[in-house]
Amino acid sequence: MADAMRAMLDSLMGKHRNEALDAKKLTVEEYRRSRLADPDICKDYLCGYCPNELFINTKVTLGRCDLVHDEALMEEWSKLSEREQRKYGYYEQFITRLQGLVDDIDRKIGRQALRVEEENAKMAEIDPETRDRLAELAKEIGSKTNEMERLTDEGDIDGSSRLFKEVEALKVKKDVITAQVQQKLDRPGVNRLSSVCEVCSAFTMSSDNEARIQDHIRGKQHSGFAKIRETLRQWKNKRNAARTGGAEEEPSRDVDAGKGRSRDQDRDRDRER
Repeated sequence: MADAMRAMLDSLMGKHRNEALDAKKLTVEEYRRSRLADPDICKDYLCGYCPNELFINTKVTLGRCDLVHDEALMEEWSKLSEREQRKYGYYEQFITRLQGLVDDIDRKIGRQALRVEEENAKMAEIDPETRDRLAELAKEIGSKTNEMERLTDEGDIDGSSRLFKEVEALKVKKDVITAQVQQKLDRPGVNRLSSVCEVCSAFTMSSDNEARIQDHIRGKQHSGFAKIRETLRQWKNKRNAARTGGAEEEPSRDVDAGKGRSRDQDRDRDRER
């Protein structure tokens, strides 16, 4: 029991906690705060969550994080003022890493989409009118997505949110038409019409039933990238609001800082569906 308690304290406060407390006459809270800059502490985790935890046992795994994920330190971090947090630069590094992950997956989505387009183009029995309608929807989705990103960068949060809803509605229409086409094609000897998830790059089939669709959405790979994209969207909105004289940025409190809730998403999902 004593050894287990000692190990727990070591993980929370370091092996030399007693020496540090005695030498500097620090309180436990002061000592924890002094550890925020320790190289063995995961700074991404302090800012809200560690991306490595999101993709364990998926095709896009980042590997296990070897750094310390300490909820007590996260709480100390969340107690710092926004000005104090900015001095560390951790959140900027966190956002840079998240953006890099999204850029990488978006490039993969582009490659996968070309592959799917080539495969689907080989399929016969799709009438020209339906094919043209699908192409129009894809073009409109792309155009509105670009416009949504432009409005976000300009700080037009209302406009960006409106376009986001329009894009989602267009995607639903596209999926409905694709499903109708598949009903005609889904018979022995005919390939299934597939598509690429625009969030996580996974292949999906228009013949998938509701249960499979929900399995995909709840899967680690999809939910992980959805979380990252939402974090970046919130960050851009707050940054633009600050630039235009709105509410001041809140670097860490819009990404579940202080709670470590990202681990809950991993508990019941052991693989990407």
